[in-house]
Amino acid sequence: MFELRLALSYLLPRRQHLSRSLMALMSIAVIALVVCLLLVFLSVLGGVESNWLSKMTSLTAPIRINPKEAYYRSYYYKIDQLSAASGYQTKTIREKLLSRLPDPYDPTIDAELPSHFPEPERIDLVKGLYAVLNGLAKEHAGIAFEEYQMAGAILQLRATQNAGSASAPTFLSQATYLLSLQASNPNLERLGVDLSYLPHDSAETPPIWLPKQLQTSGVKVGDRGLLTYPTLGAASLMEAKFPVEVAGFYDPGAISIGHRCALVPPQLVESLQSASSLTYADPLLATGVHLWLPEIAKTGELVSALEQKLEAAGLAPYWSVTPYSEYEFARELLAQFASDRLLFSMVGVLILAVACCTVVASLILLVHDKREEIAILRALGATKTSIAALFGAAGLSMGMISVAVGTLGALLFLSHLDSIIACLSWLEGRPALTLFAVDGKLPSQISWVAVRQLLLWTPLLSLIAGLLPAIAACAIRPAIALRRG
Repeated sequence: MFELRLALSYLLPRRQHLSRSLMALMSIAVIALVVCLLLVFLSVLGGVESNWLSKMTSLTAPIRINPKEAYYRSYYYKIDQLSAASGYQTKTIREKLLSRLPDPYDPTIDAELPSHFPEPERIDLVKGLYAVLNGLAKEHAGIAFEEYQMAGAILQLRATQNAGSASAPTFLSQATYLLSLQASNPNLERLGVDLSYLPHDSAETPPIWLPKQLQTSGVKVGDRGLLTYPTLGAASLMEAKFPVEVAGFYDPGAISIGHRCALVPPQLVESLQSASSLTYADPLLATGVHLWLPEIAKTGELVSALEQKLEAAGLAPYWSVTPYSEYEFARELLAQFASDRLLFSMVGVLILAVACCTVVASLILLVHDKREEIAILRALGATKTSIAALFGAAGLSMGMISVAVGTLGALLFLSHLDSIIACLSWLEGRPALTLFAVDGKLPSQISWVAVRQLLLWTPLLSLIAGLLPAIAACAIRPAIALRRG
């Protein structure tokens, strides 16, 4: 504490020692400015990354659980094709979950099983999975999960014209992915899905929620259309149609197929999957379970816990667990974010180290100015370690003060970020920094992770910067210094 008090006495400006403290104040100002700029940049970059993660996982969830190849080769899955109780068709995950028959095969009615047919499993693969997920939800509050299904069809819509419009009606036709609407998704409101509007004859005309980009094509709530898909006829492929009505629009986020993905009731997807002749090369596009969690940062922890529970329940050979970082459409973007964050952090530390060199110059001047005081302390019995600690404490104090001032400056800067961007846009005559903007705005929340990192690195670099002056101070010989004085 003595060294710290003495260091502060040298740093704090006094009227009789103002010129001596001016260099220290300039050093603190330079380091604080660097800290402020680094915090602003890292906070904006972290906010942009967080917003993109939110957009990528709001619809598809941070964790996906999909059937493995062993599931499709299992008795549990194949037996439905040979059972009258299942209509001689395979069932989706949702149908398996709602089924009351653990084994639909009835040897008195159904045909004899082939000799190469797989042996029955001892556990229900779908209900066992949901038992594991329910147990996980009890251990981790805020978890939500629900099965999803996807199908494909051609969407044909006739856009409603405004009253009194003389223009020809607008027709829209495009290939569309159909994703089952998941009521358990906690992000439906953020996606903009409005469940308040439903068609009057929703049993015959199911509702459909389209990407908001289609609004620019003139599509409105209440427009009706058809879903066209191929189905097997008696002798060849036939075209089947299913009427639908637009119930609303949603924000598809950053997924690659978002602008071509429509949300529909799960029953409609099941009907299309059973009637359509389309097959999917990617099993992720067919069926699986989405798992949402309140904190996306805990995705890795949840994935590990879920894999361990599946292993313990004997379900690991049948189900794969995929975190958002391994999604095909997100992998490259997340890797780019990680590379940018590492690169800018390294550049930031390098700039901070250069800024801390001003501490060396400030403390070297302090050593030369305090030669007599240092010599007196040595003559009175102060050790070299105490003298070195004095200048180390001075460097550490300058670093901590710089972090505090820089953090306050960053908070002030971020609180007025929108006004600053508006001023830059006015000066340039065009929108500024649109590359980093999300929904037209830059993130303005400070990154406390970056604050903690700078709170570690800045005092550490300042302390290291004080080593050279500390060595020079320890090299002072009391007798020579006092005789010169």
